[in-house]
Amino acid sequence: MTYRSVWLSLLLGILALCLSTGALAQDACSFKSGGDKATGLTFGASVTLPGLTSHGAIAQMKGIAPGDGFDIGQDSYQGSQGSLTLHQKAAGNARGFPLFVAATDAGALSIDMTLPAGMTAKPDDVRRELCGMLTRVKSTGGPAVAAASDSHASPAGSNANTAFNAAALFGPVDTTKLCMTNFTMAMGESEGNSYATWSMASSVDPHDAIATMKKFIAGVKDFQVLTEDYHGHEGELTVMMKSADTVRDKAFRLGGPDTRGFPFHITVDGDLAAISFVAQVNPDQTNIVSARVEYQACGLIAGATHSELPPAPSDSAEGNMPLEQKPASRFAGLFKSRKTRAQEATQQVDDKVKARQEAAATLYRRAIASGKAVVVMPMVDIGEKYKNMPPPTPGTDSFLDYTVDRDSTIIWQKNGEPNSVLKVGYTQSIDRIGLHGYLTGVDEGKSYYMFYIVDPGTYSLVGNTYKLLRMDFPEMSGKQWQAKPKIGIASMTATKEKEYYQTQEWYAAQYGTRTVSDGSYCDIMDVGSGGCVHMSEATHNETVTTDPGGWRNTLKAKMVNGVAMATKLTHPFATLTVGSGEAVVADGFYDDSYATGINTDGCNQADSNLVNCTIKNFTLYRIATRVSDIKDGANDVFAAQYLVNNRLPFSTDILKARDVNVSAKPAEAKIGTFEAGWAKPYVLSSK
Repeated sequence: MTYRSVWLSLLLGILALCLSTGALAQDACSFKSGGDKATGLTFGASVTLPGLTSHGAIAQMKGIAPGDGFDIGQDSYQGSQGSLTLHQKAAGNARGFPLFVAATDAGALSIDMTLPAGMTAKPDDVRRELCGMLTRVKSTGGPAVAAASDSHASPAGSNANTAFNAAALFGPVDTTKLCMTNFTMAMGESEGNSYATWSMASSVDPHDAIATMKKFIAGVKDFQVLTEDYHGHEGELTVMMKSADTVRDKAFRLGGPDTRGFPFHITVDGDLAAISFVAQVNPDQTNIVSARVEYQACGLIAGATHSELPPAPSDSAEGNMPLEQKPASRFAGLFKSRKTRAQEATQQVDDKVKARQEAAATLYRRAIASGKAVVVMPMVDIGEKYKNMPPPTPGTDSFLDYTVDRDSTIIWQKNGEPNSVLKVGYTQSIDRIGLHGYLTGVDEGKSYYMFYIVDPGTYSLVGNTYKLLRMDFPEMSGKQWQAKPKIGIASMTATKEKEYYQTQEWYAAQYGTRTVSDGSYCDIMDVGSGGCVHMSEATHNETVTTDPGGWRNTLKAKMVNGVAMATKLTHPFATLTVGSGEAVVADGFYDDSYATGINTDGCNQADSNLVNCTIKNFTLYRIATRVSDIKDGANDVFAAQYLVNNRLPFSTDILKARDVNVSAKPAEAKIGTFEAGWAKPYVLSSK
């Protein structure tokens, strides 16, 4: 694709440059170019203006950029350094992309950019544009004080020298290779298995990316777009795969193939230049071939980023076999020893884990460099809580509490922006919900710390969700129903969950027939000599017992009733504020089976399977945190099976402890419980 001067006012910009009083000469602007068309051309320009501060430079760029057709993105300040992201919107055949402005109190000011793969531009044209913007910045007298009231500005802290280089972080990426490296399948328990991946590019425009994917989706008869949504610099697309024919195996199955369709969800983040794909199949749908889902996922992501398509899966692909990055030779490994092949296989696994960890670190650093924020919050470590109990499998008594701990989600909502939500919970990982989920999780004692990427701002804890098994709706009435209750509303939905139980069944004895030898005899004699010239064996059949039968233990499945609970609080339980470019550690909260007390006489039938009841009391456990608790996790031999990793994406030097303002009242934990001495209960009560 030919670069068409995506800046709409090229001629006007040059004219303004010539007429600008006090402007720097073009030769005072340093310029560089690099990269290639396949992965993205890179350009950068810089100037040094003595007396210019980072706040003054960023404030002036905010005034200059809109006049040149740019959208203003997030800004960030750390000590003596400041950064600003600009967005060039897509226009005609030209795709959009970000530009990264960096400034220091020493007067250094730069702009760096990477064109989308396949887009070209003449270096001289780009130099005139970038330097034209920089030379309009004044060294003194500019609106430097404007940043003081900017809601995204954060005060200087002890991490002044830890700002990340945005231009380096948003450099060229092999998007398709990273997509294939990150692809994983997560086993479901009562729910279906999840297939997920994510990848990055040097730049991504959400509208352009989703429009491109929709063109591909329109050509696939089994695909149907369900929802499309945009907010900020993010876009989300949900697609229904009406039939599983394109991703299932072709094996013979009694009762015919399982062709049940399922949805998949795609998130595109322009600030991160990242895309995620998540699909959850139906419960007990075991005929899905990973390589075929991977091909669909990475094919869509490649199209959205104008990258090279992944290789098509082989006809022999089955089960959880991944796509091959390069087609293997028919003779590959033929002359290698078993030891060599084992060593190479181990090295491939190690390389994949390392590549995933490095990509995760880059994603979190992109978040900070682009003006987003990283929030680290703990939940209960379910491995620690249930380590001395029998495995909590469906049907066991411990599975009831385990399900609450595993599935519960604490919901934080950004004030004034209902679409900006932070969901904290064990299942709220990137392989379950995409880019809004955590990619790093670290165990520390009874706490499990999760790293989330969020937009800066103030967040309010507005409710939670969890499931209660082996439970029916209580007896309810509407005598005391209130549409605006003091504490909040609990919404309940009846569910059916599969559990297993052990029983005994009588098995009848099984019989078979075996042949028994009666010895050998001569059946042909030589008449002349009287000798035997051929021997035969005499046999007879006997009936034998092949299986004695009797009573045996048998595992059976059954469907049990349950209740899915979702609460919406009238007033925030707690609030948390995080600034642009910050990485903070904050106290977390978690619930148990008794978190929500409802007024059974204050209920309303909202739908055929939805009941709303007013809340009498609401309890969450507050988990205190310390930055010193957060460190790299231990090596895990199963690390390659998970998309979430336990390696810190950056030094803890940039992590700040952030207070959470709690409006609920503290209570005392029961002595001898798992929570005693670790998490303190806080209660909202209507009394």
